[in-house]
Amino acid sequence: MTKIFSEDALKASPSQIREILKVINQPGIISLAGGLPNPDTFVGKEEIIYSIKQYYNNFWLQYAKTSGVDELKEKIANEWKVNKEEVMIVSGSQQGLYLSSLAFIDKDDKIITEKPTYLAALQAFRTRNPNIIGVDIENDGINIESLEKILENEKIKFIYTIPNFQNPSGITMSLNKRKELIKLAKDYEFLIIEDDPYGKLRYSGEDIPSLKKLDDENNVLYLGTFSKIFAPGTRIGFIIGDSEILKKFEILKQPIDLCTETLGQYLISSHFDKIPKNIDYAKKIYKKKRDLMLDSLDIFMPDGVKWIKPDGGMFLWIKTNVNTDKMFDYAIKNGVAYVPGKTFYPNEDNTNYLRLNFTYPEDDKIEEGIIRLSKTIKEFK
Repeated sequence: MTKIFSEDALKASPSQIREILKVINQPGIISLAGGLPNPDTFVGKEEIIYSIKQYYNNFWLQYAKTSGVDELKEKIANEWKVNKEEVMIVSGSQQGLYLSSLAFIDKDDKIITEKPTYLAALQAFRTRNPNIIGVDIENDGINIESLEKILENEKIKFIYTIPNFQNPSGITMSLNKRKELIKLAKDYEFLIIEDDPYGKLRYSGEDIPSLKKLDDENNVLYLGTFSKIFAPGTRIGFIIGDSEILKKFEILKQPIDLCTETLGQYLISSHFDKIPKNIDYAKKIYKKKRDLMLDSLDIFMPDGVKWIKPDGGMFLWIKTNVNTDKMFDYAIKNGVAYVPGKTFYPNEDNTNYLRLNFTYPEDDKIEEGIIRLSKTIKEFK
């Protein structure tokens, strides 16, 4: 049967996070692994369906345009102060990543990502067999000096970055580095793909303008999502960028799904004005959970284990002195799950890191989960 598969299908590998989620649903396991929003933050669960039935007749049950429902596009365009033609609705920002790979990458093309970076972005890009160059991130974002050295010697298609509360590291790119990156994109003529799923979930520090808002030459393609601030089950994301790029994306999207689900678009459009209030509510919940996890790490983790306090987002990035990939099964035996760090690296195995999620677990599970993880790190050899 394998003879019928294409080379790309045979080379495709499953998401390690998705595989982990299959394991952790065992009784007694405290999961600090998946990047899930907390269900308590989902907008208007009781009134949602009633509201769209009331105001949208049967439009919400019909096909939509490939580029998205006009009403939702207009609301996003007004918020961002761009033209409606510069907005496209997609099936989660993950589809934006996949469309980027289809539109921009030919085999062996050079692209740059942060190191570490979002696993599912790497999956999307690898479907096109590029040469992925990883650049280290520092406490204030991507290492600009290392990046510039690469740009002096290599012609790249784009840089993929998560500037706000990066997944998995939690690091936020400074304003100065954002300005430097924008200048490099202009000087070396490459595209910046800015992925910003967590930007509105800030719990401390000052807001920093997005790369897209700092860009005056249309060198930034911005990917946004409602998954973290409305409900992930709607699978609604959006892209803001050059209208010519979005026209090409629309053509590439049509054979994939014809259009993004109409119901989810109308759900969000009907509750668009309520989302800021919901974000404020979610931030209170998540700040408490973040602080609880940080306090638990301070109390229970052994010497030598290090982490960075993120100003927002959903994750903590933990550096240990053990092989976290090999330790995973032992952690499951101790009743706790995490994501091993090596899966977030484009070209190398860095086995000392692990990623924890603090937004989904209930408060009483966070401290107990850290106690179990600490015990695991101390005991594992």
